[in-house]
Order: sequence, then structure tokens, then C-alpha cells
Amino acid sequence: MQNFFGQFAGANLGRLISCLQAVRDAGLGVTKHTEIGVNKSSGHIWAWDECWGGCVSCSLGGSVSWVYSCPECGREHFFDVYNDMSEYAKEHDGFCENCGGM
Repeated sequence: MQNFFGQFAGANLGRLISCLQAVRDAGLGVTKHTEIGVNKSSGHIWAWDECWGGCVSCSLGGSVSWVYSCPECGREHFFDVYNDMSEYAKEHDGFCENCGGM
């Protein structure tokens, strides 16, 4: 098992806290199925749960976004608030405007 504080030390811990605060502000909770991590390409911290419509991410600069990843084409769509992302996910149900599924 990986040491939690080995992955989330320093600024990463602060950005993880920002993600978890956004989860709380959205009226969501974490479960035993919640996953957290560091995106190795961008350095963003993220949190995801199977009960959410997407994930929450905190950039290196500290800005928090909700992210819907299209299951069809993989394109990521960014939103400032969970409700906007959730509505987008419901509206596009398994595709996005990028992959032409509508």
C-alpha cells in the first residue's frame, strides 16, 4: 500500500483539500469507492466517485474545476460548479458534442 502522505505532501495536500472542499460544497460525500490521485501529465490533483457525474480537479495554480470525460471520445469538459457538470452529463448521456452523438 502506498503511503498517503508520500503522494499528497506540501502543495499537493492543499490542493487535495480544495478538491474535497468542492465535494462538500456540492453537497456530495466520499465513499469507500472514492478515488484520489495526481495526474502525472498535468500535475492536477483529482477526486472521483462512481456516484458523481464526473470528477473534481485542482490545477497547479489552485483553481478547482469539475470535469466530465466523455466515455465515447475521451474529451474532457470543464465546469466551475458541480451542478453544471452534472446537467451536462445527463444531457449528453454517454457522448458529447465533440463526438457527434446527438
